[in-house]
Amino acid sequence: MSTGFKISGVDVYDMKTLSGVEVISDWEVVKEFDFTKAPDHTFEDGVAEAFGGVDWTCRNLDTYGGADSSIKFIEGTGLVMDITGSSAAHSLFYWRTQTTPLLQASVASIDSNYDDEDTICFQVLLSSSFSNLVEPSPYSNNPLSQLIISDGDYGTDQDAIWVHNRALLSASATPGTARWDSRCGGSTVAVSSGDATDEVIAGSGPTRWPRCMEIVAVPASGYVISAAHTSSTGKVIDDFPKPISMTTLRSSATMEWQIQSNVTNNPGASPTWPLKASNMVINLGTGILLWCGPGCVVGPMQCGITTTFTKLRILRRVPNG
Repeated sequence: MSTGFKISGVDVYDMKTLSGVEVISDWEVVKEFDFTKAPDHTFEDGVAEAFGGVDWTCRNLDTYGGADSSIKFIEGTGLVMDITGSSAAHSLFYWRTQTTPLLQASVASIDSNYDDEDTICFQVLLSSSFSNLVEPSPYSNNPLSQLIISDGDYGTDQDAIWVHNRALLSASATPGTARWDSRCGGSTVAVSSGDATDEVIAGSGPTRWPRCMEIVAVPASGYVISAAHTSSTGKVIDDFPKPISMTTLRSSATMEWQIQSNVTNNPGASPTWPLKASNMVINLGTGILLWCGPGCVVGPMQCGITTTFTKLRILRRVPNG
């Protein structure tokens, strides 16, 4: 089995220690998408485009991105989401509202050979640039990028099930500061909307933007969310790290209304938690959030964000492996 983890071109599954003991990684690389190799294509809202053997469909672009915004494959560059403030509308993933412009694909279409007991890791490499930022901003314009796993619902007033890893530039208490957080949502019960499950202030200015985001989906609707801009040695991340090794943002959560004691057959052969590989959708999103804290004024859109996603990787770890 090839893992995709190589040292000097040798797969770690084929390596041995000096004493002859095999070195084995418990993660298998299911699929890696290099968006820089995708042919040029401009997405239309709701129209699928095939790449890497998978259909990719953009959502929310017309209504919440506006006429001047776009989602494109640009060969040699990657998946480029350009959201222009002059035409964009308020973007949000909160409770039953999912309005961020997205590109999404079914996880089962990427690989259907999953067991409900598998742990699945999603990693994405990205970078972002911004326009018309005013620091300190007189208005609430919070450009954001997101890695999201969901059941595929989008728009407003949905019963969507989702968890996201998000970075945004805050226009509230500390204007122009990169804030990273995670959140689960989608319950029909209002109290389950919840605040961010975890949040870090990653440093002043838009340069402190994550270069890698990760969501690890554990059986029974548990999640480990992490992100980083630089490695532990200070190098800007330009390749995938080992799963669960990033620490700038490290968060864990369960579905907010699906507490562990209410999951039947846990652990068991036929688990019933709501978000699993058979109905899971991977989403990449970029938008502008109009929200701010006390003393901040919600005003007109003035900023823009361009996020470039270069690679996406999906890994699997089997139980008792």
